[in-house]
Amino acid sequence: MGKLGDDRLINALQHVNREKESVTTNLRVIECLEKAKADRKAVVRYIQLVPDVDTTGDFIGSLIATNEQVRFRFSLSFRNPILD
Repeated sequence: MGKLGDDRLINALQHVNREKESVTTNLRVIECLEKAKADRKAVVRYIQLVPDVDTTGDFIGSLIATNEQVRFRFSLSFRNPILD
């Protein structure tokens, strides 16, 4: 869920010709960004719910790692001045 949306966003960013257009105005990038944000919200919601049923802690670690990876890629993708 979160990883797949994240990968699609990265792929969309890589296909933008930055000499001709901005990543912030590319429709595919915007669509992938919105999907990745929605996926991240779902991951955060699962993180809130899992402790009630995950007595061994097996799931929470994966969810937190996925959330951190998505946040890191967002920060690399949209706060990097080289992109525009």
